[in-house]
Amino acid sequence: MSRNALEDLVRLTAAVRQAEEARMQRLAEEETALRAELATLDAARREAHALSAPELAGPRSVGADILWQGWVSRNRRTLQLRLARVLARKGDALRDLRRAHGRSEAAEALSISARRERHDDRLKAEITEEQRLILLKSGDRDTS
Repeated sequence: MSRNALEDLVRLTAAVRQAEEARMQRLAEEETALRAELATLDAARREAHALSAPELAGPRSVGADILWQGWVSRNRRTLQLRLARVLARKGDALRDLRRAHGRSEAAEALSISARRERHDDRLKAEITEEQRLILLKSGDRDTS
């Protein structure tokens, strides 16, 4: 593989990994927001259950307490479904991130190996050239 193609591969795999990391970050933020909404809803439900009988008399008389409980249940169910979907997408994203990370690491390792190989080849060429020059000089001395 050519030097430029290998460097392009390193940059490409790093970009894919960064995109997967960003995707994972967005999903984590979405998960956090949904969990916060669920916590707020649960706190409101606990506050309502903590109300005394005289405080509930007005809402009960018009059926508002039943409507509110239904609303809380529907919203909780909706939030839990959204959270489940986000967690499923997050699982897929984690798998994709691991794969992208592995590919990026492999490309980087190939690049490092190729650089070392080029360096070693240059050293061998320099040593060979030095040996050739030494032989030429010693041959010149022998003819004199």
